[in-house]
Amino acid sequence: MMKFLGIDLAWKMKPAPTEKRSAVACLDTKAQLVLYEHCTTDNDIIRIVEKQSTGGCVIGINAPLVVPTGSTGGRTCEGLLMDMEIKVLPTDPRRFEDWYGGCRGVVLLEQLEDLDHGYELSDRLPASTNKAVAETYPSGSWRRLFGDIPKYKGVPMEAKREALFKLKELLKSGLPAGHPRIGLAKLDMWRKDIGELTALGLDIYGDALDAVMSAYTVLLWFKDPKLCEVVGDKRKGFIVIPRPPPRARPR
Repeated sequence: MMKFLGIDLAWKMKPAPTEKRSAVACLDTKAQLVLYEHCTTDNDIIRIVEKQSTGGCVIGINAPLVVPTGSTGGRTCEGLLMDMEIKVLPTDPRRFEDWYGGCRGVVLLEQLEDLDHGYELSDRLPASTNKAVAETYPSGSWRRLFGDIPKYKGVPMEAKREALFKLKELLKSGLPAGHPRIGLAKLDMWRKDIGELTALGLDIYGDALDAVMSAYTVLLWFKDPKLCEVVGDKRKGFIVIPRPPPRARPR
């Protein structure tokens, strides 16, 4: 059975052992969450990928996967997102080297491609292999599916708490008509009261939501490529985001 993995990748190349900030979520073909974990190292992520992809898998990674030399002002795909009024941090290799030690998504992609029966970076589906990888951008996916959403990053703790609660409710009951419903029963964190989470807990909760959204984006793309848009290209970098659903006209 095909699986759909969303990886909200922490960008630091060498995270400390206690920093489990890469979230991995796996959906099946019915959009049921079958696995959710927090990881530290690339090896942790590869272990999950190998276990979940025996029947084929599409992976959406929230991190730059293709970074051309000289991308100091950001990649073309990021400029196109900005034109769509979707804010994104421009990818600058030198800045990434200073801040994070490099571009971790590029390195992870190379490792996925090197696996036995390895993965293929794909900007269209179906790919030539049943193991495909694409870059996703959860913030853009949220905006495309739901329109205006509350800001949930870089905001005060209580504002983040309220925003994450709203996003959780949108995932549970606010998806557009014609889009698969997401089953989240296996995400234990959903059984906790958001009001009880610490600042770190809220950050981790946000990682969880973004991993689920990355998985859901590539699931939509697999089920019907017309539901998504590929922004950019394989040579200079691309990002897959959902197309905006038709909005009901006001009466």
